Amino acid sequence: MTKRARITCEMLHIHYYYTSVNCTSQDPVAKVSVSQTTTGSGFPAPKIAAFSSRGPSSVYPAVLKPDITAPGVNILAAAPQVGIYKELGLYFFDSGTSMACPHVSSIIAVLKSLHPDWSPAAFKSALMTTDTNSSCIATQKSLFDLNLPSIAIPNLKSSETVSRTVTNVGQADAVYKAFVEPSAGVDMLVKPMVLVFGKDTSSQSFKVSFKATQKIQGDYSFGNLVWHDGGSHWVRIPIAVRVVIGDLYSTVS
Repeated sequence: MTKRARITCEMLHIHYYYTSVNCTSQDPVAKVSVSQTTTGSGFPAPKIAAFSSRGPSSVYPAVLKPDITAPGVNILAAAPQVGIYKELGLYFFDSGTSMACPHVSSIIAVLKSLHPDWSPAAFKSALMTTDTNSSCIATQKSLFDLNLPSIAIPNLKSSETVSRTVTNVGQADAVYKAFVEPSAGVDMLVKPMVLVFGKDTSSQSFKVSFKATQKIQGDYSFGNLVWHDGGSHWVRIPIAVRVVIGDLYSTVS
């Protein structure tokens, strides 16, 4: 951060100090420090901001949202030198999807330079799973089988099986093994447990079966299906499951 930017940030904090706190001090002090990474059970991160949407889609509960998240709270950004923003100086802190969007856009720009022929769905899938490509094909099947890089079961009464197809975009010869982190109250079974990719087999399909082990009209619980090649590549598929007894949508926590 440049000295000018640092001074601008301090002035901004002083402005907030006076406007947001009923203070009488004539000599307020603001400090901008280097960010730190804190770990431990008392810090639930990453966490969806209160102003952001989360959970399965209200229109199509079998589609898990949000697709992708990025830092969007108290982000230091350049201030456009128009209107009221001129009063904030060259930089200011703000929160919202407008702050998260540049993080994702910059990653897409890098991927686009490496894979100019990829479709928007391929970029989306690559970000969601880190390593996998997917395509959407018109079908009359259930929404559960929509080839998304996530799985959501909004009304699991007894059992349900979904299918997914993944495409290897890394080295030609790769073997991925499945690691299951089931949702609470649900048994998960993946077939096959191992996906073998070769020069002529860049795409593979698998099925995931879910079985309710708790009979309760409950809320959503979350898990993961992770594919690992034994090296540095991990492909994570987020999973949300809601066990129900009846068709009513009320929840009991």
